[in-house]
Amino acid sequence: MKVIRPISLALLLVFAAMLTRSQDTLPAFTVKNRFGKIIISWVNPFDSLVQISVQRSPDSLKGFKTILSIPDPKAKINGFLDSKAPNTTQYYKLYVQRPGGRYFYTKAQKPVVDSSRTVKYEIANNQP
Repeated sequence: MKVIRPISLALLLVFAAMLTRSQDTLPAFTVKNRFGKIIISWVNPFDSLVQISVQRSPDSLKGFKTILSIPDPKAKINGFLDSKAPNTTQYYKLYVQRPGGRYFYTKAQKPVVDSSRTVKYEIANNQP
């Protein structure tokens, strides 16, 4: 039986925690920068939605433009890969329309670097 070094165990626990953290639930959503590609994802808790549109802007207050209207806004788990983002410092928000004309915008956010591959690499290198 091999003994796992404390640093390997700590890295393994961090990696496991990252795997259990999935997409956020609307009105929250997740924006990740994975190797220069921006991934926007969310979980839909609503029974019915009319429209979800992904919007992008170079700043967090104005200039948001719709870059995609989701084909199936009723899907429980959904997302979008923004492969045409001009850079990785853009802000993103969602426009969500509910039945009866009610709608809301999510809070704007920038992508966070997804380091899950880095953690896997470090775990592999620290094994005895």
